[in-house]
Amino acid sequence: MPNFDPLTYRYSSRRNVVYAKNGVCCTSVPLGAQVGLDVLKNGGNAVDAAVAMAGAMPLLEPTGNGLGSDCFALVWIEKEKKLYGLNASGVAPMALSADEVRAKGFSEVPEEGWLPTMVPGAPAGWAALNARFGTKPLSELFAPAISYAENGYAVPVNVGKLWARDSKRIARVMAQDPSPYEYWWKGFMKPDGSPYRAGDVFRFPAYADTMRSLVETNCESYYRGELMERIVAHSRATGGYFCEDDFKNYHPEWVEPITQDYRGYTVCEIPPNGHGITVLMALGILNGMTMPEKRESAEHYHKVMEAIKLAFADTRTYVADPRYMKTKVSELLSPDYLAARRALITDKALEPKAGDPHCGGTIYLCTADAEGNMVSLIQSNYCGFGASIAIPGTGISLQDRGANFSLDPKSDNYLEGGKKSYHTIIPGFLLKDGEAVGPFGVMGAFMQPQGQVEVLTSTIDYAMNPQEALDAPRIQWIGGRRLELECEAGEAIADELRTMGHEVTCVVPNKFPYFLDWMPGIDEVVIFKTDTEGRARRAIAEADMIFCLDFNAVSRLEILSDTIEANTTARRVLIDHHLSPDEGFDLMFSHPDSSSTCFLVYSIVEAMCGAGAITRRMAESLYVGMMTDTGNFAFSFLTPELFRAVAVLVEKGISIPDIHNSVYNAYTEGRARQLIDYIGSALESAPCVELWHVWQGGFYLFEGRPVVHRAAVRFDEFVVDDLRELGETDLWNNKETNRLSFYCLTVTR
Repeated sequence: MPNFDPLTYRYSSRRNVVYAKNGVCCTSVPLGAQVGLDVLKNGGNAVDAAVAMAGAMPLLEPTGNGLGSDCFALVWIEKEKKLYGLNASGVAPMALSADEVRAKGFSEVPEEGWLPTMVPGAPAGWAALNARFGTKPLSELFAPAISYAENGYAVPVNVGKLWARDSKRIARVMAQDPSPYEYWWKGFMKPDGSPYRAGDVFRFPAYADTMRSLVETNCESYYRGELMERIVAHSRATGGYFCEDDFKNYHPEWVEPITQDYRGYTVCEIPPNGHGITVLMALGILNGMTMPEKRESAEHYHKVMEAIKLAFADTRTYVADPRYMKTKVSELLSPDYLAARRALITDKALEPKAGDPHCGGTIYLCTADAEGNMVSLIQSNYCGFGASIAIPGTGISLQDRGANFSLDPKSDNYLEGGKKSYHTIIPGFLLKDGEAVGPFGVMGAFMQPQGQVEVLTSTIDYAMNPQEALDAPRIQWIGGRRLELECEAGEAIADELRTMGHEVTCVVPNKFPYFLDWMPGIDEVVIFKTDTEGRARRAIAEADMIFCLDFNAVSRLEILSDTIEANTTARRVLIDHHLSPDEGFDLMFSHPDSSSTCFLVYSIVEAMCGAGAITRRMAESLYVGMMTDTGNFAFSFLTPELFRAVAVLVEKGISIPDIHNSVYNAYTEGRARQLIDYIGSALESAPCVELWHVWQGGFYLFEGRPVVHRAAVRFDEFVVDDLRELGETDLWNNKETNRLSFYCLTVTR
């Protein structure tokens, strides 16, 4: 086992490492894990638990997988000391071709409709796993899914959010041609046409009927029976490409896992058409490099990303259906070839290109039982709800894996009927000295290899426990030299990566509602009053130095005051421009004649480090503070020094018109919620409201008011997201004008 401390959590986390004697089940929604645990408690093994979970997850998390998904699995059988691989990915319909896609007016395979659909492999994969390693009948394993489908379950928070988001994508394609999508809409949306939200009870009797059919026929009805006939009939009726033989000729494949040694461990993946080989290539490149002592360093992120970029450049070029690959897996994993790729890495960011190796929207689950058997399984629609096509009366929604095909005739991944596409789902497994360490996996399409490499390096190179490795800040390569870095990594690391030539954007998993939430670094702010995780208290309690900005006394901080006062050892530094500062500070920069605290901060940075230390992102924040504290440079204390500082900030590349518009023309979530509260209290009887976006200026008038946009929404559906939708029309914080904007309401009774 990797050497880690289960009591150490250097990142913010809501979870602890879990130990269990008789088995473990893990997936992305609690009910899914509970299904597997119940199977283990009833005497099933790890494979039984995995199959039961896989059968329930399309219902419990339909935003990531469905009865029309593909799946891959790695199965460790302890008594054999052997790892088995299963590739249950589907094939394109024989009637589909690249020419057909181009004839429909597309330059690449779309993500919706019949063009990206492929024969689903997941049900056949479940049957294959059950037949080879299971101990329980499908009737017992699929009983929980049938029960939840008939009786309903409460939609989890994470699933409700994805449901609302993806339904908007499907609504857009339905507006162009509703016929292929109407059954999906009827099956997966409420009767009133709204998405299921967190806490709503979702029932799907058609899903239960399909699961019973799979039980009765050992999943054969899906490929050679009634369910197949329904899929093909709906395809023919609505413009699809499936025929009976597409399904009758399909079978999942047992495959030999491919491996890569990494610092004494053996990392195992499913071979192509999956891109688990990307993980192995990246690790093979990193294996010959010395990693920095600290994970949270620009050097660590740089090396990991450069290895990932080089691996992706190759796999996106050479990986395809193995029957069509001109490049062998052994060539891509050759030590000599990986050494040649490693030699390309310097201290500057690469623009990755494929080498020449010939010279030499998904759910993940894992299980373990008391005997030591383990399963690593992943199944996916690809994009959210997939192709957005459902089969009437079945609960089957079809994946859109065909979107990963190439339309370039020179590509090994060129679209042809009966061919598997380049596939992004990759279950992983870790061995050491021939013994199982355990399964691993992450979700997220092309993020999956990157996430796996980060988890593995965190675990092996930095001795992190599994939860730490998952909590650690993530970085993602999104093309060229562009990276996205979670803000917890820190702005200093982001700036250093920029100096290496990387284009970095700091991101957070969930947007934090805040006034001025557009500002760089604002998502790192922890709101003490709503900090349920205790991050603020821990940070203050552990601080050696506490900087107090823009207030003159700790006692003015209400409930925060006690927390600061409780730390009696930290030195306190005041930076403020208000009168009569409190005496309880070890060091004070108190200048009441200063126009703003941000000007004081600027002056301190300039005196200590020089203006060259100020980045553009820092400049934006400093300018906003100077601007707002002076009433847009209209109040007193407007000194020559202030405007010289502003000139320096402008030289950093900030846009004053954009900043001004973002600050003064912003419609924040706080104001939106006030609007919602008003509607809720005063207009409860109104069946509908119309929201009007108004600018002061020379636009057309409605009842004497200048109007540029309106959107009608039902009262019971009105949420902050409705306001954000307006932003997608370029009317939210519109940067083409400095006119003040606001919203008004008309009410339809």
